[in-house]
Amino acid sequence: MMKKHAFTLIELLVVISIISLLISILLPALGAARKAARTSMCLSRMRQVLVTNYAYQADYKGYNTPLCKDSGHQDYWGADQGKYRWQNYMQVYSGNYNIFNCPEREVHYPQHSVLNQKTEHPDFPGWFLNRGQSLNAGARANMAWSKYVGGYADVDPRRNEDVEDVLVEKGFGRLANAVAVADGSFWTTTNSDRGATVDYSIFQPSRYVHTGRINLGFLDGHAATRVAEDIDSRPWPNGGYITTQTQ
Repeated sequence: MMKKHAFTLIELLVVISIISLLISILLPALGAARKAARTSMCLSRMRQVLVTNYAYQADYKGYNTPLCKDSGHQDYWGADQGKYRWQNYMQVYSGNYNIFNCPEREVHYPQHSVLNQKTEHPDFPGWFLNRGQSLNAGARANMAWSKYVGGYADVDPRRNEDVEDVLVEKGFGRLANAVAVADGSFWTTTNSDRGATVDYSIFQPSRYVHTGRINLGFLDGHAATRVAEDIDSRPWPNGGYITTQTQ
């Protein structure tokens, strides 16, 4: 019979070192794979948002989902808890609020995630947040819908053909270039400084959570990941539409 081999202390240390080395090699790869999976899921959710907008169009004579009920609700703040915001209109068709959250931004900015069910606040026991609220008790989502695509429900509603007419007239591109939804809570287009960190510009670095890139959903129904250099910004009054140089 063969004797069982007893590991010496040195052999055990060698085995532990090898295991530690393997873990140090595998963990970054695993993290990158998870990040890539969240990017893909975000793109999938954006496509669902765009399909939901098409469902809204079918019921409202071709008009896109409005940003909100009126311009007084456009900033997404306050305790209105998502009422009369774009995701509130779309949820009627989607059946859930999860599609309005970028999975990667949920990791970095969980307080901005819109909730799909009534949830107890993690920091305030006994305080429950309703479905459609975010953890900051506001009306945010981890994605943003463009007011230039949908207008407001009570004034200046817009159809895809209205948007494309403006884009073509001004030489901005077509629907395949027009951004309808993007990573982030909401954006402004009045600041084209790509290094800005004090406003909600589309170029704000915190938007580029997908390894230095941003996910965008376009009015023609496709979604793609882009770098900042591919995005055009046209500050008011030259047109607030955000388009990309490539489709």
